[in-house]
Amino acid sequence: MAFNAMDGSGKGRLGPQDVDRVVDELASSLGVDPRSADAEAFRRGARHLHASLNKKLGRPESTEITEKDYVQAAESMSTAEIRAMVDPYVDGLFELIDTDDDGSITADEFAHHQTALGIDQDRATEAFSSLDSNGDGKLGKEEFRKYGRQFYQDTASDSAADNLTGRV
Repeated sequence: MAFNAMDGSGKGRLGPQDVDRVVDELASSLGVDPRSADAEAFRRGARHLHASLNKKLGRPESTEITEKDYVQAAESMSTAEIRAMVDPYVDGLFELIDTDDDGSITADEFAHHQTALGIDQDRATEAFSSLDSNGDGKLGKEEFRKYGRQFYQDTASDSAADNLTGRV
């Protein structure tokens, strides 16, 4: 579940500072300046996601979110709401991973992202293969969005979208 992926501190609550920490850590681990345009796009998307969850819960945007809050908000969202919440985040992440800016994520780019998350190369390769639904050896933006949307909406721990974080 996405909540667990963002709760790197393990405190069980996500606030705006946690969102920024996740962005900074991921960008740095990928060798990207956390203040670069791609990292800032990812940051805007991550902040938007956090604010959207709070909005759905009827709370101020900066309120910390628990896993229970996350599930409640995500399960009550329509498909259109999920897309509006998640797409800016997923698109920002896509840009961060697509290091050659060709509009697709290759197996090597994906593996670089995965190993930055602490996932070994074999699992990263397996995860990429499971996500490359059309078998063309790359993930296009729409393909990546599809799994990103599932990842942020599905509360099951065995979702195919969990492969975005290498759990296969």
